[in-house]
Amino acid sequence: MTARIVPSVGSPLTRILPGQEDDAAPRILTGIAASPGLVMGPVYVHAPDDWLAADRAVAPGQAAAEHARLEAAIARTRQTIDDLRERLTAQDTDVTEGFIFQSHMSILDDPMFRDRVRKEILDNHRTADSAVTVFVRDITEAFLDLDDRYFQEKAADVQDVMRHLMYSLTEADDGADRSYDLDFDEPHIIVASELTPSDTVLLPKDKVLGLATERGGPLSHVAILANTLQLPAVVGLGSALMSLADGVIGILDGTRGVLTIDPTQEEIDAYGAQRQRREQFERTFDQLATEPGVTRDGTRIHLLTNLELADSHELAQGEAQAADGVGLYRTEYAYLASESLPTEDELYEKYCSILADARGRPVTFRTVDLGGEKVLPLLDAAPRAEGVENVRGLRLCLRYPEVWEAQLRALWRACAHGDARVMFPMVPGVAEFRAGKNAVTRAREQLERDGVPCADRLIIGAMIELPSAVTVADLLAEEADFLSIGTNDLIPYSLGLDRTYMDRTMVSEPYHPGVLRALKRVADEGALRDTPVTVCGEMAGDPFYVLPLIGMGVHRLSMSAASIPQIKRVIRSTTIQEARGVLGRLLELPTAEAVDYELHRHMLEHYAHLLVSHAAETGDAEHDG
Repeated sequence: MTARIVPSVGSPLTRILPGQEDDAAPRILTGIAASPGLVMGPVYVHAPDDWLAADRAVAPGQAAAEHARLEAAIARTRQTIDDLRERLTAQDTDVTEGFIFQSHMSILDDPMFRDRVRKEILDNHRTADSAVTVFVRDITEAFLDLDDRYFQEKAADVQDVMRHLMYSLTEADDGADRSYDLDFDEPHIIVASELTPSDTVLLPKDKVLGLATERGGPLSHVAILANTLQLPAVVGLGSALMSLADGVIGILDGTRGVLTIDPTQEEIDAYGAQRQRREQFERTFDQLATEPGVTRDGTRIHLLTNLELADSHELAQGEAQAADGVGLYRTEYAYLASESLPTEDELYEKYCSILADARGRPVTFRTVDLGGEKVLPLLDAAPRAEGVENVRGLRLCLRYPEVWEAQLRALWRACAHGDARVMFPMVPGVAEFRAGKNAVTRAREQLERDGVPCADRLIIGAMIELPSAVTVADLLAEEADFLSIGTNDLIPYSLGLDRTYMDRTMVSEPYHPGVLRALKRVADEGALRDTPVTVCGEMAGDPFYVLPLIGMGVHRLSMSAASIPQIKRVIRSTTIQEARGVLGRLLELPTAEAVDYELHRHMLEHYAHLLVSHAAETGDAEHDG
């Protein structure tokens, strides 16, 4: 499988509008900043090969054998996806998003897919590759007609999986090394209409400067994986992107979301100076590595890290940035990386390792937060209750206790070896939180009966991610040892948005007055009851949100380790009085746009020298005050 191929006219996701093919590409394209970084180099226009098959029939007597050939190819495709996941896991990355490929596995197991291709083969007497092609074309067209970003992403996932399945059908031995052999020596900026997870992982990193795509949003797979692989990326650049010629020089700014084509000498000189300033500015972060997050008037803000795999590299990066602990460890990967539910001993060993690597710093374990469509295949004999596929988090675990029974026992055992906390995701209200605590209690009673050593007590918190939890935050603050606000889910649930649909047309949504007031309500209820409150969504790691959050009284922020230095600089340069003043002005404003404008005005007026993008533009990088 090679990558030096021309764009495919037959690509199911390609839709050229009338007259679009004649549009001349502008020299400066603006899209969505997906992964930070600034690079310059030649452009390579990447497109997948035309892997769809012609419509061919088989004799009725051969249909059963053709279906068997499909099943064998599906088995080989599962191995291919496993290999891709392992390849991503092996990358030297801060966050491993290998569970993206777990959703690809679920497509292969989807009854709709299995029933449809089976019918095409056995009833309509199509070849296996023809049956797959019919399915891909129909489902892609149906998803794209919905004009919804979530379904567009799903259409891309289906195509990614089906392309591998088609390779398995047409390459009987399936022994080829699945990688892209790019036909050039120096690294290029990879330009594509879109990149699937497989494309992104299979591209050789030593030949890729950055990624630029016509479609996509900040939460698309290419954005997530570009951050994982530490590649600058800009998405959503529009149809003009695909008119670029191979080899043209481009400057890709993943921080600002801009691609400059065929830059002038003046722009090249500015690029060199800007890149040098960014590197110098980022080196000043090293000076803060051992300094605490304390405001100028002496208020300590605890800066914590979010972990995915909690491997040694992630934990080491947090330690290098002097993180105060782990505010969110997502425990899902142990479930998604396995074909069955993980065992108690497997989880216990993993959790003990995390606590040992944390070296006495607190670690907050979020119990498994998966939807039914991901968990049910792991259960041996799960009753397919109607609608359970749409249940997730705490409610799913309460409905299917076997999902987390081993996890709760493992947490009780591991928490005897370090400073650990546990929190439940997607807590709707007090009844569910109490039921969760009862399950925790029963797990310890079982360990005691079995004579297994475990901790004396667990510190248990509730995640505030649902509007219902906000409205009963006072009651949850009475019940819980701490509250943790997950803004990545709370914002779209509060505003009636699909999380995967939040793109550049909605950049002001986190500033919505309703969101700010919801956050403040939770912070106020926690303060009244001496219940600590943490923010662990993307807002926590964004320097523009620091002042309103600490102005609310949120003194615990959990983010990626890479975000800590810049957040720390802002905290060490402000006061609680200033933060409260900023928050007070914001709470008086009626619209998200007004809040957005006022907050950015204040930050750029007083803190531009501390923000990577703006300091790099002006060269005005001052030392921590």
